[in-house]
Amino acid sequence: MPKRRSSLYIVSVCFLVLAAGTLVGCGGSEEKGMMLASYDGGKITEHEFRQAITNLPERVREAALIQKEDFLDSLVIEKLLLQEAESRGLQHSAEVEAVLSQARQRILVAKLIEDEVELKADVDADEVKTYYDNHRDEFVTPFRLRASHILLRSREEADEMLQRLQEGESFEDLAKEHSLDPSAVKGGDVGYFKKGQLIPEFEEVAFSLKKDDLSDIVQSPFGFHIIKVTGEAKPQVKDFAVVEKDITSRLLIEKKTENFESLVERLKKKAGIKINEEAIEAFKLEDEAPSLES
Repeated sequence: MPKRRSSLYIVSVCFLVLAAGTLVGCGGSEEKGMMLASYDGGKITEHEFRQAITNLPERVREAALIQKEDFLDSLVIEKLLLQEAESRGLQHSAEVEAVLSQARQRILVAKLIEDEVELKADVDADEVKTYYDNHRDEFVTPFRLRASHILLRSREEADEMLQRLQEGESFEDLAKEHSLDPSAVKGGDVGYFKKGQLIPEFEEVAFSLKKDDLSDIVQSPFGFHIIKVTGEAKPQVKDFAVVEKDITSRLLIEKKTENFESLVERLKKKAGIKINEEAIEAFKLEDEAPSLES
């Protein structure tokens, strides 16, 4: 039973993929290579089988290679269904012709964009490095603080805790024993943070302190905090190796956008476009509800 269910799954998936893939990749039936299957009216060759698998998304491709017989069966079924549809003359119905016309338009547009936008967008290593050198300010890590805190339920508890800290008791030990915050297990350490990451009440005080400073009692919606700044990380420029891929992606997107806008602008200039403003303003769907103003 599990094997049958698996077979049905791959056949179903392959139908969905082939329905799209047939339009973009597989012209007619190929005569090249060894015959893998035959049926009345046609056959599937090794070449066609390989091409069909190659056109699949990677995850589906792996499944097809594991269950090659099931995938071949799905190809045969697709051919039989196509033969039956054609024998009934469905390819000549107005509905099918309209869908095929729309599909043809979309495929042609996609191919034009591939040729004029995608393939003409190229970024070389020098461009990436030049961008990095000229825009270093974009890759600066912000100033960050590292702090620990003890969170208490009442001001009275906080007053007592602050006094014990001022008398020299260990911040880390007291946080582990008394803090209500999950950071208690780490001695109150909340790690490094930049402005905007923590609650305003906490940040406002923390960023006014210097390293090793201890705050007064700070009230927030969570309770009463005592904060200690334990570290600072000054702004620094990220290494080129860290941001190289991001810069490349950014420049590629920019070039593709420029290519697309340039293509559209050229087409518009030579198209002699005229807009009937009055007709557009007056346009309504037949079932559109009447305006309240009417």
